[in-house]
Amino acid sequence: DNKSFVNVQESLKKSLAQINTLLFHNVLIIFSLLGNAPISIDLVKSLLQPQGFKEVEIEEAISELATLFYGNISRIGNEQASFSISQSIQHQLISIFWEEHPEKVKELSQIIAQGLLKIFKENKNDLYHYLNNNPFYETSLKEFLKKVETLKIPLNSDIVGLRIFQLENLLFFKQDQVEALKIFNTIYPLLNLIDDTFLKALFYSLTGPLNFSHQFEYDIIQNIHNLLNKSSELNSQERLRIYNSLGLIYLLQADTGKAKEQIHCSLELLKEVQNNLLRISTYYLAARSCNEREEYLQALAYLDQAIELEPHLEDKKYILYVYNLKASVLMSLERYKEADKLCDKSIQICESYSKPHNQTDSYAEALIYRAKVDLYHRDFNSALEKTEMALKIYSNFSKEGHKILEEAYAWSIKGDTHLLKNELTEAQFCYTNSLNIYKDWGEYKSSSKAKKTYKKLLYIASTLNNHHLFDSYKSLYNTLFKEGLRESVSLYHQTL
Repeated sequence: DNKSFVNVQESLKKSLAQINTLLFHNVLIIFSLLGNAPISIDLVKSLLQPQGFKEVEIEEAISELATLFYGNISRIGNEQASFSISQSIQHQLISIFWEEHPEKVKELSQIIAQGLLKIFKENKNDLYHYLNNNPFYETSLKEFLKKVETLKIPLNSDIVGLRIFQLENLLFFKQDQVEALKIFNTIYPLLNLIDDTFLKALFYSLTGPLNFSHQFEYDIIQNIHNLLNKSSELNSQERLRIYNSLGLIYLLQADTGKAKEQIHCSLELLKEVQNNLLRISTYYLAARSCNEREEYLQALAYLDQAIELEPHLEDKKYILYVYNLKASVLMSLERYKEADKLCDKSIQICESYSKPHNQTDSYAEALIYRAKVDLYHRDFNSALEKTEMALKIYSNFSKEGHKILEEAYAWSIKGDTHLLKNELTEAQFCYTNSLNIYKDWGEYKSSSKAKKTYKKLLYIASTLNNHHLFDSYKSLYNTLFKEGLRESVSLYHQTL
């Protein structure tokens, strides 16, 4: 059963044939472009055989390389082997080739991009499991794109396509949202290079979960609708992901009506999709939409359907958003004991990951809801500690010029804590920060959370007996929400 496995070390001892110089150079350049991580020898074969080289020739070239550079050759599966040479030698080689044979490097970059893109597209419906079982493809992708950037190799549709797969990997599998947002900004201006409908669909399916800033949203919404007009070119899973993305964008804009329409389309497509990660994310979005409309029992029903799929997940981090949202819904129903347990469970899972992998928005969200439970128990110190931890995580996103909408809620909970402690100036500062984030999201006028925050500022102004501040907040409230607040300072204070 091991006949098909090539023992490269044995081939090295037996091989005395003259190596094809062109092939030798090609293999060297490929290894140099793919970086210092272990590289699948099968991948190198798949890249070079279509160029007219025979399998045995490629094996002999790799054997010669092993002799020349004392490279490590190891077995990674029944019929696979990997090869690596030191990073310093890799850098020397690529510098030499880039200086002396730039066109050859560009040509082989195109071959690598096409080969890797073909592999990722063939496994697109279950990429998570594929990369888990073949981790060298992920490292090869990362190292290759790093080399492309360093050498300033001209970008084409295949390289941009690989960037989109890298974006998906960072966002969903690695949950590195900060790095994902950086990649997003490099891809978006280059989408015109891509004609492939699937790759465009994959990119736009990632835009909602990215929580990017307001200035991109309107163009993206129109582009997504244009793409859905070509839905005959997409399978059910691809269409489902796009509807989910569009639904989430509308939710982030507080347009619950349009969000409900898109998520209804997603729920209909669930009948044709068996991917558990997608099913969980769809139930989560449906629950989030219900939560925004204060349909709490229906939200719980969707969340419980998502939780039923948890045993089928290899990694618990994908259920964290569900736990967090369920905790929030339970608090809205004043079922604080149940919410308490869920928050703790979510935080425990997050903290089981090592830094920086536990510094995610799902961890920050769990901390916020835990702080809200602490407020119910009047444990103000713990509530402040948790909101500070959450805001520190969100600050990492802000450093890159991006704001996460849930950061507004974190500031609001911190403001509630100060308000209950009768620390009015501190509470006012927190609520103002919260509203500034809502403003960055455009359609915050219909956000119930923003409306409640303004009312708390009105309460603070009335408590401070600051007529000027109260009238200023009142005027803003009436303008934004089209709801007249006619109460005087004293009457409004008594009402609250």
